[in-house]
Order: sequence, then structure tokens, then C-alpha cells
Amino acid sequence: DKEKLRYHVAEIFLKVPDPLRHGDVRAEAEKLHAQLAEGAAFTNIAREFSQAPGAAAGGDLGWVEKEQLETEL
Repeated sequence: DKEKLRYHVAEIFLKVPDPLRHGDVRAEAEKLHAQLAEGAAFTNIAREFSQAPGAAAGGDLGWVEKEQLETEL
């Protein structure tokens, strides 16, 4: 349906293996965010740092309808 709102979604997923390492993972996420803000290619950052299954594809999750996304997104 062409009337539905869709988004092209990509992700960089960082695991928090231990709650005590939350701060370390947060610091890594902020470092990656800074690199992206400076113009680094999202796909390159995702391939190198994402721990999601889609990392090899640059974090690309494809097109998703608005209703399929979590409210927070």
C-alpha cells in the first residue's frame, strides 16, 4: 500500500554482556555517534562495530512500516 508511512531502517547494535559494563558500552556508543557526526559512513561503522546479525550488510534492515516499529523509535 503506497499510502502507508515507511522508513528505511539501519542499526548498530551493541550488546551489554554484563550490567556492570553498561558504562563502557555507553561510552563506545557515544564514540561511534561522534564518528558518525563527523561524517563517517554508517555502513562502515555498522560493519565494524555492530553485533547484530545484519552487521555484514552495513546494519541495513530494509523498509519497515511505521506500525512495525517500537514506539521509542
